[in-house]
Parts: sequence; C-alpha cells; structure tokens
Amino acid sequence: MGKNKLITGMVVGAIIGGAVSLINKETRNYVKQELSLMSGQMGNIVQNPSHSIRQLQNTLIETAENAASSLDGALNAVGQIENTINEIRREDKKKLN
Repeated sequence: MGKNKLITGMVVGAIIGGAVSLINKETRNYVKQELSLMSGQMGNIVQNPSHSIRQLQNTLIETAENAASSLDGALNAVGQIENTINEIRREDKKKLN
C-alpha cells in the first residue's frame, strides 16, 4: 500500500513539476525544439532502420576498439611500473650485498 502511494506521489510530483517549468517561455521553447528534433530523428530511424542499425553497430565497434586501446595503454603502463619496481629491487639487492 505504501509503495503505491510513493509511486503515485512521484508521478503527480513529476507532472506538477513539469507543468510549472513550462510556465517559463524559454523552457517551453526549448522543450518544443528538443521534441521536434527528437521526432525528426525518430522518423529517420523508422524510415531507414537498416541504416540506423548500421550506425549503431559502427558506434559500438568504435567504442569497443577505443576501450581495447585504452586497456592496452593501461597494461603497458602497468608493465613499465612493474619493470621499474623490479629494477629498483635489483639495485637494492646489489647495495645490500
């Protein structure tokens, strides 16, 4: 029962907050502009689904390649740190002997 009141309160609050924010003319214009842009993009996606899927696929591949490159760089840095630590250890052993 308490869960329903919470959700209802959140929905009512969001609606009231959205309505109050639309009182401001700049906000109304911004919302109109963004909705127009979004509807144009959605229309393009609906009309050219294969192109949209290809774009998404290319974006995912590019993101994965960038992540792999970053990981390679991080692994190289860790390897260099490990080499430096091993070198310092060897120098310390020489000094102790």
